Amino acid sequence: MTNFTLVDTKKAAEILGISPNTLKKYRMIGGGPEFLKFNRTVRYNIVDLQNWASRRKFNSTADYRLAGN
Repeated sequence: MTNFTLVDTKKAAEILGISPNTLKKYRMIGGGPEFLKFNRTVRYNIVDLQNWASRRKFNSTADYRLAGN
């Protein structure tokens, strides 16, 4: 069974080590972790946060640029 633990924006930002405002910006412009929306309530699945973070691993700044970031 897939882990389906949901957290709010504040906790998601804490897990990722970024600000809640950064997550809000990603929701508007794209490029951030997937999220779920229930009316006005936003939640993040911890597995989605981990997957998003793992896709952002690079060995050098050159690798980062080559990935189109």
